[in-house]
Amino acid sequence: MKEKVVWLRDPREVVYKPERWDYLEKLRELAGKLGEALGPGGHVHGSLARGDVTKSSDIDIILTGGAQSYELELRLEEAGYRWQKRELVMATPNATPKGHLHVAENVTVTFPLAGFRPQEEAFYKFGGMLAAIGIESAGRVPGVNKKLLLIIPNDKGHTESSIIGRPAPWHSSGYRNGEGPCPFEKGQRRQDRRLHARRGCRRRKLRERTEAAYGPGPCHQKDDEGTQLNIDSKIER
Repeated sequence: MKEKVVWLRDPREVVYKPERWDYLEKLRELAGKLGEALGPGGHVHGSLARGDVTKSSDIDIILTGGAQSYELELRLEEAGYRWQKRELVMATPNATPKGHLHVAENVTVTFPLAGFRPQEEAFYKFGGMLAAIGIESAGRVPGVNKKLLLIIPNDKGHTESSIIGRPAPWHSSGYRNGEGPCPFEKGQRRQDRRLHARRGCRRRKLRERTEAAYGPGPCHQKDDEGTQLNIDSKIER
């Protein structure tokens, strides 16, 4: 479901309920296991990195380095995970083609087919990104969500504020590191297009796993209690 852009005049504080913290812990635990299976180079981005998860949050793992589809599939299957669908996606004519391995309804592994350009990788940092290995014990990072709200984590939850029409606040932070443009600046310009243009996918090719070709399904990894990857939760904002 497409998120609507939100404009806030003043920052506001969001306090998490206990069940929201529990859901974040469950998602991160699973993401950490997938990260171990995929090896170094896997990163979690979006709400799972920022910590502002909701009942619709997914586990999105991005491989920033070069990786072949068959290598990733082998690593996942050796760890007991099997993909349900494979997608080839090219968002725009100038974008790097990406492969998506859908391990479950809410779990996706993304990898570039030709290596991400610096600005593409910076865009993931713009939304918040952390290494998948060890994410269970990692902190939370600031980032911008699809509503164009800057999420700043704190002990109670987070503070959120609109970035529309405002200067980038991370110029002096560790995101710049003295090398090139701040990811926030590039990401803000890119996300601003959501306000003025219709966007879509330039190219998409989908291949679903079939029992005849790849063996029996479903392709869900279960834990010791038999819980499937797609976690149900009643998290409310």
